[in-house]
Amino acid sequence: MAIRVDHRLRSAQLDSLEALARVGAAIQPTPDDVRILQAAESARTNTGLPRGLDLQRAYDTTSARLRRALGATVFDRAAAEGARLTLDQAVEYARRARGRRGRPATGWASLTPTELEVVRLVAEGLTNPQIGARLLMSRGTVKTHLSHIFTKLGTTSRTQLAATAIDRNLPPDRRAL
Repeated sequence: MAIRVDHRLRSAQLDSLEALARVGAAIQPTPDDVRILQAAESARTNTGLPRGLDLQRAYDTTSARLRRALGATVFDRAAAEGARLTLDQAVEYARRARGRRGRPATGWASLTPTELEVVRLVAEGLTNPQIGARLLMSRGTVKTHLSHIFTKLGTTSRTQLAATAIDRNLPPDRRAL
């Protein structure tokens, strides 16, 4: 995926997203797999890039496996969330937990890509539920990220964090461009 993103191979990114969803569904089906699969489907529809016959069969099998494993309600909710993601958002979502490793323990360089995104959204004034909705995570997960961020940066409040982020001129949210 990283090579396809670095070289702006957008159509190949669709294949990578679908492959990640297939692997995830085969190991331990989760709503994340549905979101990624449906985001790729939406991007294919929007760009007019069809799948080959083998990839279509794999997509259908994965979709059916996820629906059976998660149930229709969870599947449909996750599919609707995935359908709202742009290709760039879907790639970011899929890569979120796969950021660079070997980061320092403290300071700005220690923040994961997801933690940086949470900081950006705090600086925009979003609440934890709003951040959770934007990043497709629970309010509790947002709170956990904030706790880690406060510890890593030595900050004690959202206000202090937002002021520090603004002073630091964090790059804007790429999805807003």
